[in-house]
Amino acid sequence: MLRPTRRQSRSLLGILAVLTSVGLMWPAGIAAGGSSGASGAASANAPAAQANRAAPTVRGLGTRSIDAGRGHHPLKPLQPLNLNHNDRGSRTEAGLKAPIGVNAAPTPVNAGNSNVPLATQPFTPVEGLGQNDTVGLEPPDPWVAVGPNDVVQSVNDNLKFMNRGGTDTAGHITTFEFFDLANFEVNGTPIALDGTADPRWMYDVKHDRWLGEMLGWHCDAAGSTGFIFGAISLTGDPTGDYYNFYVLYEGYLPDYPMVGTSGDKFTISANEFLLPAVATNCTDTATFDAGSLTTFDWADMLTFPASPDFTYNFFDGSNTHFSLRPAVSPQGTSNTIFVVGEKDIANNTQSDVGYMTITGTNAANNVIVSAPIDLTTVGGGVVSRFIDPPAPVDPGGTLAAGIVDRRPTDAIWQDGDLTFVSTMPCPGTPAFACARVTELHTATATPTLHQDFVIPGAPAGSHTWFPGIGRSQSGILHVVYTQSSGTDGMSSLDRFQLPSDADNTLSDVLEIADGGTRTYDGA
Repeated sequence: MLRPTRRQSRSLLGILAVLTSVGLMWPAGIAAGGSSGASGAASANAPAAQANRAAPTVRGLGTRSIDAGRGHHPLKPLQPLNLNHNDRGSRTEAGLKAPIGVNAAPTPVNAGNSNVPLATQPFTPVEGLGQNDTVGLEPPDPWVAVGPNDVVQSVNDNLKFMNRGGTDTAGHITTFEFFDLANFEVNGTPIALDGTADPRWMYDVKHDRWLGEMLGWHCDAAGSTGFIFGAISLTGDPTGDYYNFYVLYEGYLPDYPMVGTSGDKFTISANEFLLPAVATNCTDTATFDAGSLTTFDWADMLTFPASPDFTYNFFDGSNTHFSLRPAVSPQGTSNTIFVVGEKDIANNTQSDVGYMTITGTNAANNVIVSAPIDLTTVGGGVVSRFIDPPAPVDPGGTLAAGIVDRRPTDAIWQDGDLTFVSTMPCPGTPAFACARVTELHTATATPTLHQDFVIPGAPAGSHTWFPGIGRSQSGILHVVYTQSSGTDGMSSLDRFQLPSDADNTLSDVLEIADGGTRTYDGA
């Protein structure tokens, strides 16, 4: 069941945009401060929040230079994020859904070749952040955001700012430095964070702003706390000043945070894990509890408020929703945010495809999350399940478990279509992993299938995995993914689909980065 809570406290102060996930994968009793406020308007399936789950606290931190925290380092070694991502909530075997194959949802088809060659590269690909830049953190978690003139890459605990020609524009900076976490306080109390993870950056063309976020946590025997740290650039320059804010989750870790956008708002999703009150690394034994959505108005956040207005929704019922992925709408042509994610977990390897929308604004007190739809079962089945892929291989053998799983890794909405990507076993050859692309028409309350295909490895015997997507202003769909095999190291490949191309087809392959015969060893 979806539960909404709305925090209503405001302080009035004073061409091509692509979000692509391109990569190799994947103090005691802090007082929250403030009240959760009144419940906002919601759909019939979303009654007022239960007393045992308060809304998080959101605070603005004012504006600051990108260099405000440069050179400031953690007071203690930061701990790795050690969550069990197979934990999608408590469930019993008797309560599990039936295995795949009992519904009529179509199986993805193998992508055809549109016979459209990729254009000649305008310049030689440039080096981004490498594993050595992230102090060996595992797994690597690279994301890339592209604006008209700039590129921002985030990998685990590092940021790289450069122009589209590949020239560095801000120098080396860690996420800890960017958010100036050495000087982080809650209600005047300094907080020494125990860990940070999952930075994400994006560019919003409608508002000409860069938006970044990252999770963090503090472990204490008196009560552990999770945070999402957010930043919005004051201009279209990603190396200039930013408005910073945080979302505080008392007793919960907001894992795998993702940002989705529309013309008038943006939403941060999270998998909330219960954090034990321990002084050691509290993420080791954290358990999944609920998926959540926290929605902000662009108009409010661009005034840099000290107490941002927001609406918080969560799904109670621990095996109901996981990895909610709100879609990015770079051009902001709709005021609806479209969300896809895992729904009705079948077992430790499968989940149905869930879908919902977010409409309204905080200013109008009418933010509504629609009743979730199970697209795997509704109307005989629109989309088949998310299924865990086999672990990919490279010349060094099988990769460690958990580097890639079934969750949706990227989503974008444009021109009436919601497109999202994931990884699954290749149909017909389930021993191999296949990057999957799914596109839905969203003109009706229950979306309809436009196309659903996988990208088999070429040559045969290769795995394709962890895809990312982007769309040009003219509607060209780009899919970037990793390919590897027992003889070929991890390479990054790009294929595209023109608006005039047949469904379920892609262009020829462009190799962005050649993995050679290298073995991934975490270094």
